[in-house]
Amino acid sequence: MPVLAGLAAIAATLSGFAAPGPATAGPSGPRIHLARVGTHYAVFKPVCAASHKFGRASCMAIRRVPATRTTPHARAYDVPAAFARGPKGGYTPNDFAHAYGYNPARVLATPQTVAVVDAYDDPNIFNDLNHFDAQYGLTAETPLSLQKFNQDGNVAPLPRTDPSGWSEETALDVETVRAVCNSCTIMLVEADNPSMINLRTAAASAAGLGATEISNSYGSPEPPPGAVSKSAINSFARAYDHRGIVITAATGDEGWFSWDFANGGGVSGEAPNMPSSFAHVIAVGGTTLKLHGDGTRRSETVWNNNGPANAKGSRHGALGGTGGGCSKWINAPTWQHHVAGYRNTGCGKKRLAADIAVDGDPQTGFDVYSSWNCGKRCHPGWATIGGTSLSSPMVAAMFALVGGAGGVAYPVASLYAHAKRGHSRFYDVTQGGNSWCDGLKHKTCANRTDKVTRGASKNPNFLAIGHRNLGTLDCGFKRHTHKTTAVKTNLQCKAAKGYDGPSGVGTPRGLTGFLPPAGP
Repeated sequence: MPVLAGLAAIAATLSGFAAPGPATAGPSGPRIHLARVGTHYAVFKPVCAASHKFGRASCMAIRRVPATRTTPHARAYDVPAAFARGPKGGYTPNDFAHAYGYNPARVLATPQTVAVVDAYDDPNIFNDLNHFDAQYGLTAETPLSLQKFNQDGNVAPLPRTDPSGWSEETALDVETVRAVCNSCTIMLVEADNPSMINLRTAAASAAGLGATEISNSYGSPEPPPGAVSKSAINSFARAYDHRGIVITAATGDEGWFSWDFANGGGVSGEAPNMPSSFAHVIAVGGTTLKLHGDGTRRSETVWNNNGPANAKGSRHGALGGTGGGCSKWINAPTWQHHVAGYRNTGCGKKRLAADIAVDGDPQTGFDVYSSWNCGKRCHPGWATIGGTSLSSPMVAAMFALVGGAGGVAYPVASLYAHAKRGHSRFYDVTQGGNSWCDGLKHKTCANRTDKVTRGASKNPNFLAIGHRNLGTLDCGFKRHTHKTTAVKTNLQCKAAKGYDGPSGVGTPRGLTGFLPPAGP
C-alpha cells in the first residue's frame, strides 16, 4: 500500500417570515456587545472528544475558536455589517427564521414540548438560557418553560456536572430550540454519561414524559457486521422508535462514513452514526448556509470544510463535514426506499442518512451562551458553534412550530411524501459532497487526489500510512485497488438534483414540507 504523504495533519407563517425585528434591548437591560465587523481568524475545535467505538457517543458540535492570522491552521472569515448582530459574529435567531421562512413567535395551536437529550448535568443552563433570551428580547424563562430531568425521568438526583464539554452542547441544543420556537416548552433530559446505553435510556424517558419532539445531537459509529448481535442493535433502535413523536438525530461531523477520522490520525469509521441510522428517526444533515444582506438565503451547499479532494484537510487536519452513509444493519423504510434517486445511492436495501438538512457548518454557525467552566474543553461565554448538533434541534423545533407529528406515526415519512410530489417545499441542495471528493466529478477528483497525495494514488480508497490502510474515504471509488474505476451509484456521498445522501430531501423552504401530507 502507498504512503499518504499529503496528509500533513495526520503526521502532525409556515411559508412566510413574520418574526419580530432585531431587538435593541432585552428584559434585563441593553443588548450586550456585538461582533466587530471585518476579517477575523479562527480555528475549529470539536466541543466533545470524538468517539471511534460502538457504545460510546460523542456530541456533534464544533466551536469556532478565535485566533490570529499566525495561529497554526487558522482560517479567515468575514463579519459583514449585515451579519454583525451576533455577539461573536455568528448567525442569530432572526437570520435562520428569514433564511428558512418561518415565524418563531407563531402561536401554537397545541402546546409542544421539545426534549433535548444530553450527557452530564449543566447546572447553569437555566441562567444561560435567560442570558440568551435577554440578548434577543425573548421572554424570560420559568420553571415550566425549561424543565430538567435525569435519564430515568426524575427531577433528582441529577448526573454529576459536566467534566468534558457537554455543557456547551447542552447550551447549543436548548438555545437553538428556543430560537426557533419561542413558545415551546423545553425538556432537558440528562444522561449519566455519554454511553449509548444511558443516552438511549434518556431518550426513552423523554418519550415517557410526554415530549412531542426529541432531539439527539450525538452519535456513535455503527459496529461492523458480526461485532455485535442483531438483537443488540434492535434494542438500541427500539429506544428511538416512538409512534407519533418527532425524533431527530444528528448525522455527525466527520463526513460520510466518518472518513474525516483519517485526517485526524485515525482511519475511516466505515459506517454512519447511530441513532441517525435507525429507520424511524429523522436523520438531520448539515449544510453551509450563506445569506443575502436582508437575511434571506443566498446559497446552500453540502457542508464539507475539507475541500475538494481533501486539499484543505490534508494541510490542516480534520475540518469537519456532515455525516451519513448507508447503514450496515438497518433496512431502508418504505418511504425512503421508494423515493426517486434512492437507487442511485448504492445502498441496496439499507437505510441511508440523512433525511433532511439545515445549517451545520461552524463557519456559518450560531452564537450561543454557556457559562459552565469544565476545564480545558470548556470556554465560558458567547461562542459561535456549528455541527449537526445545531441541525438536529433546529429541525425538531421546526416540527414543533407546525404541531409536531400531526397524527403521523413516523413523521419522517411526511418529508418523503412531500418530496415525491416535487421539491417546491424544499430547497434542493445540488452542490458539494460529504466525502473526500466533495462533489467533484470522478476524473477530476482522481487527478486532484494525485496532486494532494504527491503521486501516492489517484484512488483515495487505496491510501495508507505505512501498512495501515486509511479505509473508505469516498463512495465514488472502488476499494482495495489502486485503479480509479468509478462507482456510478454514488449519491450517498454526493449532492445531486432531487434526493441524495448528504442532504436528504433538501432544506426547508417554509414549513409546509413538515406537515402531514394531504390527498393522493
